[in-house]
Amino acid sequence: MASDLARYLFAASFAQSQGYSPRLDCFPPKLLPNHKNAASNSTTGVIPFKDRFRVQCAGEPSTTVVAHIAKDGHYYIHYDPTQCRSLTVREAARLQTFPDNYFFAGNRTEQYTQVGNAVPPLLANKLAKVVRGLLAELNREQRRKRAALEKDAATQPGEDAPRRKSVPAIA
Repeated sequence: MASDLARYLFAASFAQSQGYSPRLDCFPPKLLPNHKNAASNSTTGVIPFKDRFRVQCAGEPSTTVVAHIAKDGHYYIHYDPTQCRSLTVREAARLQTFPDNYFFAGNRTEQYTQVGNAVPPLLANKLAKVVRGLLAELNREQRRKRAALEKDAATQPGEDAPRRKSVPAIA
């Protein structure tokens, strides 16, 4: 839509000059969308979605990429005002830490959905390493406890616990 392009141009230009993405209350009235979520609530005076048009500022951490990017890219505006567009699937995937050679199947909408629904690969890798470490520590603890119980049982056999013979280690 031409009106969205004008909003993108304003938002990207504002972000470039001010260093942050504008909220709807910074937009000129002519650029405000004709939508109930863009106007302030008559009772509270609050605009519900002030950050409806969000620029992903260069050199700054991006916002979380969510599957809604498939519906519209208003929250994912490219920082360069001369480009006047939303992020591409590949750019959104880079923000999510996907390697450039990762293949997303389907049409563009389906690809955006895949990127937005994904756990970022670098985050998944870090989480997997932490979980693996925790499971390894738990496993070590269980083996120590089992060894201690077996040692206890071997040194003090009860009526119900037959004495175990030690098995030589294989070299």
